Amino acid sequence: MQPRVNENGFLGPVDASLVPRFAGIATFARLPRLDEVDHADIAVVGIPFDSGVSYRPGARFGPSHVREASRLLRPYNPAQDVSPFATQQVVDAGDFTVNPFDIEEAVADIERQALELRAHAERAIVIGGDHTIALPMLRAVTTEHGPVAVLHFDAHLDTWDTYFGAPVTHGTPFRRASEEGLIDTTASMHVGTRGPLYGVEDLRDDERLGFAIVRTEDIEDDGVDTAIERIRNRIGDAPLYISIDIDVLDPAHAPGTGTPEAGGLTSRELLKIIRSLAELNIVGADVVEVSPPYDHAQLTAVAASHVVYELVSALSPRPRTRRGDDASAPSPRPRTRTRTSITPSPARRVSEPADEDVDHTNQADEPSLRSAPRIIEPKPPKISCPVTSAVPNSTRGSHMTSTRTPNPEEVRDAADAIVDAFRANDGDRYFAAFAPDASFVFHPEPTRLDTLDEYRTLWAGWIDTGWRVLECSSREQLVQASPGLAVFSHTVRTRVDNGDGTTAAYTERESIIFRVEGDRLVAVHEHLSTMPEQQPTEAVS
Repeated sequence: MQPRVNENGFLGPVDASLVPRFAGIATFARLPRLDEVDHADIAVVGIPFDSGVSYRPGARFGPSHVREASRLLRPYNPAQDVSPFATQQVVDAGDFTVNPFDIEEAVADIERQALELRAHAERAIVIGGDHTIALPMLRAVTTEHGPVAVLHFDAHLDTWDTYFGAPVTHGTPFRRASEEGLIDTTASMHVGTRGPLYGVEDLRDDERLGFAIVRTEDIEDDGVDTAIERIRNRIGDAPLYISIDIDVLDPAHAPGTGTPEAGGLTSRELLKIIRSLAELNIVGADVVEVSPPYDHAQLTAVAASHVVYELVSALSPRPRTRRGDDASAPSPRPRTRTRTSITPSPARRVSEPADEDVDHTNQADEPSLRSAPRIIEPKPPKISCPVTSAVPNSTRGSHMTSTRTPNPEEVRDAADAIVDAFRANDGDRYFAAFAPDASFVFHPEPTRLDTLDEYRTLWAGWIDTGWRVLECSSREQLVQASPGLAVFSHTVRTRVDNGDGTTAAYTERESIIFRVEGDRLVAVHEHLSTMPEQQPTEAVS
């Protein structure tokens, strides 16, 4: 048994003051194996599979290569101000065993072993392997979290349809994932794409599949901080799966990969973006396409090992406010598990509802909802996620008790508190945040509600029918503050129990006006509207 650092009850790396870093078995960062602990918070696991590549092979040797390059990683991460191995139990879970001659069987093996690993570790960070492995990992993750936001770092889109007739390769995982309803199409994004495509149709298909894009050229023109803001606004607090193809880096930083493209990110830029994700709701990650035969002096493996280290650090428990936090940056919301879809509306034809709108419990017994158009029958109007309220004219005259300009974080905290109360179906706490003369405009309601009591009455009627909020989350937030008031706007996603054996999911845009009263903010108006250019869909019980 090698001497290990043991801090706060967590078994850590081999003690480098007693055993040189170049000695011993190369687990990731010299961490303990999974069988050396009772349970793990994070398992780093290898998937040595590259049968899905379309150009240069070798990624099957990636996991061992990255482990070797990780020997120099140390316990304290100054960039994130955390000690990731002293605040959570991190282990190396070894490698999954997969069939190198049969892609379909390999994908099934990966999904099965990922589900089995969940009994021993809360979250997994995968070292590939080629990018094919992202599809089975997403299948496994969504069994617990439902559709997830995918943040995909890559030189390529990886949303091809087929390659030489094969539907599952390293160039197709995110098309298949979108088609299977595994991804949240309102919160997913590619970062670092560049280089030639087969045609403009590639970009059109990609947008249709639910991805926004931050190109390498965008980062060059607008800077890393702007890219980070776009990423965080897009994702919000959706459950997040991060997939990193090492070829997102320029070949100068990562030559050891299968499909290199000139003009990529620097390792410094990539690491900074990953660090900015620390407070998001990360539920899994992979780092793929490291091909040792094309690597030189471990350049690619060192970069990949640091990427994994930053992901582990980002998952480390920490206080909400940390050194270097920027109060003006978008504030991620509390971690929730959100299953999303789009706003139901009275009797509209939907030709192709998203798979995430379907409860798959009895999937084998149900016909596919993609097989034919269907009619959604009208139901009693119920709002999705009101996050504050009160009247526009309440912001003027005698009601304006302060001319203080609130700071953005204060406004977000006020909205946060009400989202939490709404999500918890805590009516007392929810309505306590509103002014008595608050007014509400909800798009399903025929008239404006002019007082808080009117809304209370409406709410009580919903509760009496068995209606309950199941999930509610916020993203794409905007805060505008001026003396005495503030306006908070965001995209809000909600799932509710209708009380009749069915559930419904909504994505809407909401604006809230807050009035400053001394040291607190009081909500004085809420306006809830539909999202433009969206097909209404409905979740099925």
